[in-house]
Amino acid sequence: LWFNRGVILFNKRRFKEALQSYQRSINIDSRKSEAWYNKGVVLKILGKPKDAITCYERVIAIQPQNALAWFNLANALAAINDGRFSDEAGKLLMRALALEPDNLKALWLIGHWKYAEGDYAEALEYWQRAAARLPPGGEDARVIAQQISQVQSRLGISGTPPMLTAQ
Repeated sequence: LWFNRGVILFNKRRFKEALQSYQRSINIDSRKSEAWYNKGVVLKILGKPKDAITCYERVIAIQPQNALAWFNLANALAAINDGRFSDEAGKLLMRALALEPDNLKALWLIGHWKYAEGDYAEALEYWQRAAARLPPGGEDARVIAQQISQVQSRLGISGTPPMLTAQ
């Protein structure tokens, strides 16, 4: 009941009320991973990434195969680190990717992490894998093509990223 109410309130963008509903759901069943997960999402939206971290850690303790929890935990850690992915956050992204190998966001963000670390070859590999999963012609495809071009330039590789080549 409380969990469903939280979802409805969340969809209406009434985040503070949704947060209260998720907490009530957790109070009734502290092992309800969906309530912990959604509470973490709401806390991140409300600008409380440190509190969201605790929620995602609870989800992982209950449901260690939840790739989204690993991914969002990494994002919350980056949020408290001025948007930068630490090695810890990067390893969490890798864990999410191991659980869900086609996770576009994880591929893209691992590319950012590797690029920031100066590992341009690995950044290129992850970005190319992400690009292959994007529909051609969209804004995301354009952005990742620019990133691929930039890293290719750093690596001294010439050529047009695959999604920009006429077929």
